Amino acid sequence: MSVAVQRPHPRASAAGARSGYPCPMRTIGFVRSPAFVTLGEALPLAARYWRATWDRWLLVVVAVALATGLAEWLLGGTVIDQRTMSRALLPGTSGQIDPSELPGLMAGPLAVGIVSIVGGWFLLANAVAGLRSREITLAWVVSSGLRSLVATMIVALVFVGLVMVASGLGPVGLVVLLALTPVLMYVGLRLQFWSLAIFDGSSINRGARASWALSRNAVLRALGWGLAVFGLGLLVAAVDLAIGFLLAGVPVIGSVVGSAIDTAFGAFTVVVTAVLYESQRLRTQPQPAMVYPSAPYDPDGPYPPPPPPSQD
Repeated sequence: MSVAVQRPHPRASAAGARSGYPCPMRTIGFVRSPAFVTLGEALPLAARYWRATWDRWLLVVVAVALATGLAEWLLGGTVIDQRTMSRALLPGTSGQIDPSELPGLMAGPLAVGIVSIVGGWFLLANAVAGLRSREITLAWVVSSGLRSLVATMIVALVFVGLVMVASGLGPVGLVVLLALTPVLMYVGLRLQFWSLAIFDGSSINRGARASWALSRNAVLRALGWGLAVFGLGLLVAAVDLAIGFLLAGVPVIGSVVGSAIDTAFGAFTVVVTAVLYESQRLRTQPQPAMVYPSAPYDPDGPYPPPPPPSQD
């Protein structure tokens, strides 16, 4: 099954974007070269594309919400509570966890986690499809998603390894881990395009190198964009908190609504990151220097963007 992506004429997209009306498009409607896009331009661009592709990410929202509801209702919850974590990490104080309890404790979080991961693949594919005017196919989503999962696992294993080493060193290790926090944040910013590069055609190794190259001399820019999205996320979190308070008597419904809102916002943030990815990709190529910043963006013009990175 595939979703066809209709590509409008670039000048029609630019005119629609300038008019202030949502463009009937399935691509991110850059008005000028993405190399020169600002945060103030990126947020409306992402919002327009987010609205235009609601039929794609809505399926992900419904899937995650259903998984959350079933996990809360039938599997005992979507997260492991603090008391249970204390029992697992500090046996002897509250009683060690019986191995027979583990399947019941892990079933809910694992089910929601798997659905969220696979749903995230479709959100990434939707964002890249908006950059490349391509159709979303199941083969593309699964193959790129599995490579992206490996990249995520590599980062997670490195982080867990650092935490375990720090825990083994006691208080000194904790101090070292705190001192390394800025370094870890820096590395995270440099690798934030890893999954997008993979969905854009890179292998795991080339995706990491591409993300590192695209973020060179742009860490502060990426940080600023990230803080802006984080601020929007705080507003979404406030809405979640208010809904949870209103639905305190029916926590299952509150969890379902909250997960739906968070997933929909996640679809938007992925598109914002994709806009930044495309901007940095063109900034590192020679073509943008030959284009006047205010010139309309024309992918079919004399200075088209370079092709996506090829796989190894």
